[in-house]
Amino acid sequence: MLPLGRPPLPWQAVGYLEACDIPAPGDDEETSFWREYLLFNTTQGFAFLVDTNDGWSWVKPLTGVPVVKGDKAIWQGRDYRKRWSYSAKVTWVQGEFYWRLQRDERALVIDYEGSGAHAQGRLSREQTGLEVTWSGGETLAAEVVAEAFGIAPAQRAALQRDAAPISSGAGVAKALVILAAVLILVLMLSRCGADGCDQVRDTFGAASNEFQQCQRSNSGSGVRTGGGSYGGWSSGGGGHK
Repeated sequence: MLPLGRPPLPWQAVGYLEACDIPAPGDDEETSFWREYLLFNTTQGFAFLVDTNDGWSWVKPLTGVPVVKGDKAIWQGRDYRKRWSYSAKVTWVQGEFYWRLQRDERALVIDYEGSGAHAQGRLSREQTGLEVTWSGGETLAAEVVAEAFGIAPAQRAALQRDAAPISSGAGVAKALVILAAVLILVLMLSRCGADGCDQVRDTFGAASNEFQQCQRSNSGSGVRTGGGSYGGWSSGGGGHK
């Protein structure tokens, strides 16, 4: 699967979040953190690019429900084994998401990984209250992310994580240099007053999707976040712990 499309599709970054797991009482494990970028394409819909300390992954919300049998989940004829089960919460949200949610929202998460020829596959089940959402996808090599976002070769070392790229990660490195331009855009959109939209127009042009989205956000359409108070909880990042 090539998540960026054949040929590569134009994806727009519309949201950004940070989240962490919540160690159980008496658990000596350190709190783990990860980042997720909400991307949108007019034909493919929404997807999440997930950055953890172990690597990168690409996931999308599932339209169906996997069959769970003990520690195994079955989806589209493939078996996935449970790897992590934990509580998690959102610590920061910026930009626009397709549902509104308060920061510090908590969820119960179960992450699954594929095996054999499908070892890069990932499933994630998240439950908030009575609502359950599933997402699925696969891991991405750092080079794929670098190529997709045009990261210069001299800067690509910053994308590498501590382990081979698997989406189930421990925490994320504090220094985030990848996708700096994308995050700046999200921040600009979240502050889309008149001056903010002028800045977006000057950067991307009056006919750009970025400028049009900023104007729509400024007029009050959609769900716009500011200061990380509200936003969307990713419907599974394909493994976070």
